[in-house]
Amino acid sequence: DAKKMLDKAVKDGESWHLLRRAYETLLGQQLGALRTASRYVGGVHVNRDRKGGEGRDPLVPVDAAKQREALAFLIANSFPDSAFDLRPEVVRKLSTNKHRHWGALGDFDEAFSLHDRIGQVQSFVLLYLMNPRTLTQVFDNELRKPGDEDALTLPEVFRTVIDAGFTEIQTPPEGKFTSREPMVSSLRRNLQDGLTTRLIDLMVTPPRSMPRAVQTLASMHLRQLSEKLDALSERAASGELDDYTAAHVSDLKTRVDKALNSVMIRTPG
Repeated sequence: DAKKMLDKAVKDGESWHLLRRAYETLLGQQLGALRTASRYVGGVHVNRDRKGGEGRDPLVPVDAAKQREALAFLIANSFPDSAFDLRPEVVRKLSTNKHRHWGALGDFDEAFSLHDRIGQVQSFVLLYLMNPRTLTQVFDNELRKPGDEDALTLPEVFRTVIDAGFTEIQTPPEGKFTSREPMVSSLRRNLQDGLTTRLIDLMVTPPRSMPRAVQTLASMHLRQLSEKLDALSERAASGELDDYTAAHVSDLKTRVDKALNSVMIRTPG
């Protein structure tokens, strides 16, 4: 709980900057665990066995169940607000070291920027999962398995990430929303903004080496997202949404439709 964290990180008489140091350390460890887990998605075991006997194949895809476990871990520990310690009694105490000397230059960010630091973690996870190389590896692994064997597929990765990233857009909750209790939280809005950017980049500016399937799946999901945003725009116009969410929906709708209208169909060669 919060008291345990506060007691363990800072003793009576010590500066609260020690809590900030501990908080940043935990965020770093969290990101490190996410980075390690991301290697399993689209991962391939590389063996050095030589021909003959019962040697293993040089390239063996990571077990599909293990890849799904890693994907679920990445999402659960970066997408929801609950993945981070946001308790006011903790974050109010993340102060800087006020004593600067040759061994400690102090922190220039006097007020710890939660949105910036947590946004960095979420951005890295989107990079790990939705970059062309990882998606290409997932797609190639489908061919490394016989059709009657289980495999993590490219559509499954897209659907899993998008369903978790745009939950409030796809299945909007009912209720009364305010700027203090918005329909989509500030951290989730940042996440959705980053995921939208990733999808647009995959559709509009794909690397030439990226499989066409990645581009077409990104395009399909952006069209579906646009339709969901249409419905939310109507709710925003009738005053059902808080201002934060209404502005967020309007921005996403504008960006998605602009990208869909401007996309150039890539030709091989």
